[in-house]
Amino acid sequence: MKFTNLILAAVLMLGGSLAVAQTNPASGAFGRDPGALSIKATAPAQGAPDTAVNVQLDYTGLPQAGVAVKYRTEGALTILGSASRHMTPDGAGSAQDTVVVRAASAGVYFLNVFATIKGATKVVSVPVTIGSAMLKPRAASSVATPGGERVIEMPAQQTVQ
Repeated sequence: MKFTNLILAAVLMLGGSLAVAQTNPASGAFGRDPGALSIKATAPAQGAPDTAVNVQLDYTGLPQAGVAVKYRTEGALTILGSASRHMTPDGAGSAQDTVVVRAASAGVYFLNVFATIKGATKVVSVPVTIGSAMLKPRAASSVATPGGERVIEMPAQQTVQ
């Protein structure tokens, strides 16, 4: 009886430690905390079709070593210039950058900013409005699970705390 209890306790402890290892946010690059890094557009990015649009970004909370930044676009939006940069902070731990983009047709596009610090990546999507298009939030939609349960699917944003 004691041996059975000992084996059962060992199995439960092993299972618990595996569950903690799989859910610990610091164990993988996806859930790592990029620290106090903040990325914000300083002004709305707007312009006319087929003209250069300046997207001004403010970086705060940068470490002394700086941060590796990659810019990617969606849809017909293209980057004019380099899509990869290394941002070096000033004395206050902040930096500014201007990314020049262009789209041939009116619409709302997104400039995606990927900032990597020590293996942790923070991603921010900055809307860029070309012409008179307006950004419309995605509405919630109703879907069914494989078991038939009705679920309301809503847009979400991940935050690391």
